[in-house]
Amino acid sequence: MKIAVDVRTMGSRPSGIGMYIFNFLCELSGYPDLELILISDVDTSEQMKEMKKRNIPVYLYGKKVFRSVGVFGYFSFVQRTLLEIRPDFFWEPNNLLPKKLKDFGGKTILTVHDIFPISAPQYFGRLYRIYFRVMFGRSLKEADAVLYDSEFSRQEVEHIYPYAKNKNTFLSYVIIRQHDNKPEDLSKLTTDTPYFLYVGNIEQRKGSDLLLKAYEKYYEEGGRNRLIMGGGIKDDNLKTMIEASRKRTGNVEYAGYLSDEQKAAYICGCSAFIFPTKAEGFGMPIIEVMEYNRPIIARRLPIFGELIGDCIGYFDIDADENKEIESLSQLMHQAEAGKAEVDVGAYQKTLDRYGAGVLGTKLADYLREL
Repeated sequence: MKIAVDVRTMGSRPSGIGMYIFNFLCELSGYPDLELILISDVDTSEQMKEMKKRNIPVYLYGKKVFRSVGVFGYFSFVQRTLLEIRPDFFWEPNNLLPKKLKDFGGKTILTVHDIFPISAPQYFGRLYRIYFRVMFGRSLKEADAVLYDSEFSRQEVEHIYPYAKNKNTFLSYVIIRQHDNKPEDLSKLTTDTPYFLYVGNIEQRKGSDLLLKAYEKYYEEGGRNRLIMGGGIKDDNLKTMIEASRKRTGNVEYAGYLSDEQKAAYICGCSAFIFPTKAEGFGMPIIEVMEYNRPIIARRLPIFGELIGDCIGYFDIDADENKEIESLSQLMHQAEAGKAEVDVGAYQKTLDRYGAGVLGTKLADYLREL
C-alpha cells in the first residue's frame, strides 16, 4: 500500500502539526506493507533527517512555504508528484486541501486538528477567516476519509457541517512519544533559579497575553520564580509585551525555538508548566510534560476533560479577564510554595493512552481497512 504524505509542517521547524505527523510516520514506517512517500517544501529539520535515515523517499518543492502564501504553487507541485507516483492514498495532515486535486487514482485522507478560524474567529485576520472557511468546506467534501485529534473536534465539525457525519472518520488522537533520557540527566542543562515554563506558539489564542499579565501580578505580590517562554512568536504585540514584562520584572525570559532536548531540559527543571490556551484541538504540550512528572497549570477547557481529566491544576474560564489573572496568579504562588500536586499514576495512565505503539497500530489497521 503506497501512502503519499504532505509533510511541509515538518520540513524546517516543526511545531504541533509537524510533530503530530512525525510521530505517526515513525510508527507507520515500521510496517513493511505500508510504503511511505513524503512530499515537502524543504527538508532541513532533524525530523526530516530521521525520515531519510529510514530510507523513506522525499519529493522536495525546494523553497519554504509560509502558511497560505505560496501554498497554491506548492500544491501544484503536490499535484504533479501525485500524478507521477500514483499512490493508493494521499494524506493531508494540515486541515486544508488548498487546491482541488485531479484524479491521481487513489483516495484522499484529511486530518482535522481544529476549525478555530470558524469556531474562534477572534484570533484570526478577516482574510484568513474567509480563506479557511471556503477551503475547509471544500476540503471536507473532497476528502474520502477524515482523521480527528479528538471527539471534541469531530463534534465541533459535525455541528457546523452536518454532512460530515456521513464521512468515513477515525479518531487518531495524537501520539506522545516518551524518551529515554532521565530527568536527572536533563535537569543539569537548565538554571538553578526556580522558574515557570511555557512552551508553544506565542499568540493570543494560546493565552500568552494572559500569562504575562498574571505573571506580573504574581511578581508584584512578592513571587520570585522566573518565567521562561519558548516557541515561535506569532504576534508582534506579544513580542512587545514580553520585552515590557522583562524590563518591569527582570524575570521574564524568551528562550526562542527549543530543540527536543532543550524543551525536555526546561520541563525537567520547572516549578510548573503553565498552559493558559483559550482554544485547543488537543493540547500536546500538556501530555508531553507528564512524562517528566512536573506540575501543570491550564485553563479548564472542555477538550482537556476528554483527554486528560482532572489530574492537573486548572483555573476556570471567566468572561472577566481580571478574575482569570487573579486565579492564575494564585496558582503560581501555590506552585512556588511547593503545593502543586502531581498524580504520577494518572500521568502515566494518560501517557499510555497516547503511546506510540497503541495509536500507531490502530491507524495502520484503519488504513488497511480503508
